[in-house]
Amino acid sequence: MRKKSRFSKKEGQVFQVDKIELLRSSYLNPDYEFVPCRCPVRPRSNDHFLLFSFVPKRPGLPRFEGRLDESRRQGRKVEVDIDLRDASGQAVKAFRDQKAPYRGHHTCQVGANAWDFSVHLQLPADHFCGLQDGRIFDGVIRLSQLVRAIETKAESKAEASVEAKVIRGSGEGRTT
Repeated sequence: MRKKSRFSKKEGQVFQVDKIELLRSSYLNPDYEFVPCRCPVRPRSNDHFLLFSFVPKRPGLPRFEGRLDESRRQGRKVEVDIDLRDASGQAVKAFRDQKAPYRGHHTCQVGANAWDFSVHLQLPADHFCGLQDGRIFDGVIRLSQLVRAIETKAESKAEASVEAKVIRGSGEGRTT
């Protein structure tokens, strides 16, 4: 049985993002490239909106994936979470839990635009060879042209009436 997408039913939730941009960047590690997903972006079967990636330019470095999270935990409406990929399970867990010096799993909304998210990505420099101070990215990413679900209800009523009339045959051609 297929799991239903939670995004498809809840009123007010985002179900499409049409524009993803790097608004400001105070630092982008030269070993990484910011790659926004091709728009329009819709949720995958696992209910995640993959929005962008920070892709390493050389082998041996992990990748980062930014996704829309509408879990509404801690009273937040929407946030962008970033997941560490192509790394050990221990590193992925430390990044998710933001254990120092790992930083960046949770972003934070900034400014007047509710769809601007401040992103600070950092890993331990000694764990991933070649990262000078472990910083990957500091900046702001903007999501725009979002489409939200609106609940609609429609009622239809159909009435049909049938009139039946029984017509008896004259009996011609019948044998008894």
